[in-house]
Amino acid sequence: MVNLTIVFIFIIGFIGSALLLIMNTMSRSLQRIATEPIPPAGRDHTALGSARPLNKPGQTARIIQPEEATERVAPPLTINYASFPGNWSPASVTNLDKEKITEINTLLKKFMDLRAWIGLNSMMRSAHSDVNDIARHLSTMPLLSEKILQTINSSYFGLSTRVESVERAVTLLGYDNLKSIVLENGLHVAFADQDKMDQETFNRQWLHATAVATCAQYLATRLIQDRDHDYYTLGLLHDIGGYLLPLLKNAGPVFPARHPVIREEKRYGINHAQLGGLIINNWHLPENAAAIIEYHHHPQFCPPAEIPARFLTPAFILCLADTICKILDYPGRNKEIFPIRGEYFKVHGLSDNPQEIITADLVARIDKACRTVDYRKAA
Repeated sequence: MVNLTIVFIFIIGFIGSALLLIMNTMSRSLQRIATEPIPPAGRDHTALGSARPLNKPGQTARIIQPEEATERVAPPLTINYASFPGNWSPASVTNLDKEKITEINTLLKKFMDLRAWIGLNSMMRSAHSDVNDIARHLSTMPLLSEKILQTINSSYFGLSTRVESVERAVTLLGYDNLKSIVLENGLHVAFADQDKMDQETFNRQWLHATAVATCAQYLATRLIQDRDHDYYTLGLLHDIGGYLLPLLKNAGPVFPARHPVIREEKRYGINHAQLGGLIINNWHLPENAAAIIEYHHHPQFCPPAEIPARFLTPAFILCLADTICKILDYPGRNKEIFPIRGEYFKVHGLSDNPQEIITADLVARIDKACRTVDYRKAA
């Protein structure tokens, strides 16, 4: 009997000690919560340091998922913006004279035979095509197939087994990398006999195009949630007019303007964005693509109301991607960095500071895409 009493007293004492410990722990927790500052209203606390998940006007902000919380901001960047007159707007294609359009159409037929890329792009956009169809299409072009196999077997990819089939190469590269390689090869062929552009300039422009394609796709899908356009293709083609511009006749003297669009119009009577739109129409790509490329510098010059509503968001995304890639040292033809008007960021609910948009994940994606198509690094 005495033994049972002792055991009972021991159990009661143990339970009492446990309850006291729990109460002390809860008390400390409540004190900590009471003394912690409440986060300011209106700030995004879903993922510290990540780009804000902002959307089109009128859309509800998307909540960042746990796997996205690892997208920390990139290291601090120095951004030195160039200035230019604020009372000037790019001209429209509709204002070009017939003589200039005739010259451009003749030039397109002579230098821009890129049927391989146009056909391939159509196949990749078709719901009825698969990897086998694309591989068969590429296999009819031995030099291009060789280029694709050379890329996938380069030291950059570090594959343990050599890839021998185009079909396998297409599967491993992915459609976006394939678009880059085929279009770059087509441009090389088109300009093989031209001395207006040296190889270094060509490489610099092409790395910029690949960087902008990757960045535009990232911005559209991660921040603005616009999946209505093929942003990778738009990015690849956004400066396509710059390749033909030096080949135009009747060029005037170099005009001393800071912004390249102004210099081009004064010298050639047309800028690279307008020319790019005409090229896209000549290739019978979707009409929207031509207009988006024509407007892609407008956010640096004009208020949003001067861009047709259906082209406003894609034109802004291309312009922002172009600016970000120049900041990240993928300059293309011109190294100057020009600011985008603040209204465009406000309309899309974004900070007008690129530092808050550029993440380490975005930088890594751009670097990987450029290394894939840059044979000097991939060899």
